[in-house]
Amino acid sequence: MKKVLMFVLLLLLVLGGCGNQGVNSNEKVESNEEKESKYGEDLDLIVNQILENSSKAEEVVNTYAFIWNNSINSYVTLDDVKTKLGIEENKVREYFEMSGYGGSSNILIDDFNKNLASLSKYYSDTGKIQELESASEAIKANLKELNNPPETYKNAYNEVLEFYTLANEYIQLATNPAGSLITYNQSRNQLSTEVIGKFERIQIIMPEANTQEDN
Repeated sequence: MKKVLMFVLLLLLVLGGCGNQGVNSNEKVESNEEKESKYGEDLDLIVNQILENSSKAEEVVNTYAFIWNNSINSYVTLDDVKTKLGIEENKVREYFEMSGYGGSSNILIDDFNKNLASLSKYYSDTGKIQELESASEAIKANLKELNNPPETYKNAYNEVLEFYTLANEYIQLATNPAGSLITYNQSRNQLSTEVIGKFERIQIIMPEANTQEDN
């Protein structure tokens, strides 16, 4: 691009024509429009990445809540875990301790702390936690690359930053579940609502790409 601008400048100096200056001005406008359009595409991609990572975290968060709640208020069966995690019986027995003599039953032990620890180990061993954390860090790095938005996208960028922050808090419920069952459920319900609300707001205020082209 530097070489192109230099040649354009040389032509202007040699020809000194106003017509050529007009062409140069149009080229700059087109270049700015292209850059702005590309920025919008990149920002929109990040929004989708945040939503996708939040969606993956939601599955983990909801499973924690299910195991936690049922371990306290009723019981968790082997089939429950198979269905929630999509794994075979032998894998469930590898990670989770069953009740009964020698773990002979198909019901998890009546200890929510151990059941949650077993679930956490499963997610860690299978790379689920690392996947969420890695994606979150990659999104953060991509956001830093876009920290100088054009005027048209400044509001949208700030909203996306808030979207990332809320989503990251939600993801931490999956990577580091803590507190009591009551506070955990309160946090997941509140953050889930806020994440969805922020995403919907971004969809409203995000400038339309074709608006730039039409102008």
